[in-house]
Amino acid sequence: MAVWRSARTYDPARGSGASWLYAVARNAITDRLRRTPEPAAELVEQPSAEPGPPDEAEASWAAWRVHRALEVLPDHERPLIELAYWGGLSQSEIAERLRATARTVKTRTRSALARLADALEEELG
Repeated sequence: MAVWRSARTYDPARGSGASWLYAVARNAITDRLRRTPEPAAELVEQPSAEPGPPDEAEASWAAWRVHRALEVLPDHERPLIELAYWGGLSQSEIAERLRATARTVKTRTRSALARLADALEEELG
């Protein structure tokens, strides 16, 4: 129906019939979508699976404690943990980036994780 109603607007000097037909169809679809009301959202009867304020506060507190515990690491161990856990790098990628052997990275990572565990255990009592 939209094509029939818009037929008088077609001007071959402005472009091809296919372009005009496409524009008429696009406009008809857009007009129809504007007139169609959005369906009402259904109420969910189950509690949300997303974390609530207490969960977010606990996660924030845990992140703060971990960052604080990172401060106790020596300068040669801290970058390993940061690259692995925040950078998402593998041990071989860390070794390449820091120009160290894979064995050195593994040893320092193990040592850093042990220090972090001790620091967090002391803080948590």
